[in-house]
Amino acid sequence: MRVLRALFLIMLLSAAYVLGARFGLPASVLQWIDDTFQQGVERSGELGERALADLEEEAADLRARFERDHAYEDEPISQITIAGSEVTIVPPPALIVERPAPIAVEPTNREQPATAIKLCLSRVSNAPPVDADLNIVGYTDEIDVDGVILLTAPATNSCLSSGYGPRGTSGRLHKGVDYFTKTGGDVIAAADGIIVESAYRDDYGYMVVIDHGSGVYTRYAHLKRIESQQTAGVRVSKGDVLGPIGNSGAYTDVVHLHFEILQGNYDTPRKSFGLVPVNPYGMLMP
Repeated sequence: MRVLRALFLIMLLSAAYVLGARFGLPASVLQWIDDTFQQGVERSGELGERALADLEEEAADLRARFERDHAYEDEPISQITIAGSEVTIVPPPALIVERPAPIAVEPTNREQPATAIKLCLSRVSNAPPVDADLNIVGYTDEIDVDGVILLTAPATNSCLSSGYGPRGTSGRLHKGVDYFTKTGGDVIAAADGIIVESAYRDDYGYMVVIDHGSGVYTRYAHLKRIESQQTAGVRVSKGDVLGPIGNSGAYTDVVHLHFEILQGNYDTPRKSFGLVPVNPYGMLMP
């Protein structure tokens, strides 16, 4: 607004100078108009520089908040530098839920795991080794995580679109693997267990977390919806359908499952977000 007022004043003084010269105003008046005009130009330049600096600072703040809000699959941001000063960014709060007691339910629809998985494209971040047909070399449909046998790819009719590990120019950790589907598929339980989280979050969308015992958990994110019977406290079996693959939540332009294998102590204030992720493709069974 200040820049616009300065520009309007400059235009007004310019018009006054032209009209004054034409109709014979005294030289002292014309000199005053000229001096004021020059001052207005200098002032507008200062205001413009200040406005640009304000915009750059606001853009940096928006970028920092965007990275904070969309780092849900990455390591939390601890610090970020803005305009030469250190600003601490607090990661998004964890979803706080109480561990439910098991609830017995009727068996749900079950799907068979994939016997082979391909890469979706020839270039996939942190991709495991593949053959000429983009089949994952040494793929097994189950992996052993501290004695708990899990499905490697708990998504039907899908391909691997992103691996576990550092991703992008930031190098932040992608804490799971992504399975993309073009024609639709289901998210299935990777092993027997008890659902401890079943909810919608702005970042993960429709999300389910299963406790498989022995400190091993799995997370399933971005479901299109969660099947009505798959609520916290329900006991599920390997292959039970949790819901269709979707693109719910933030940062999800494509339909895919974000799948995490987690280990550790669940009974902390951060619940599943205090667990340690592991790489499923680093555990392929021979």
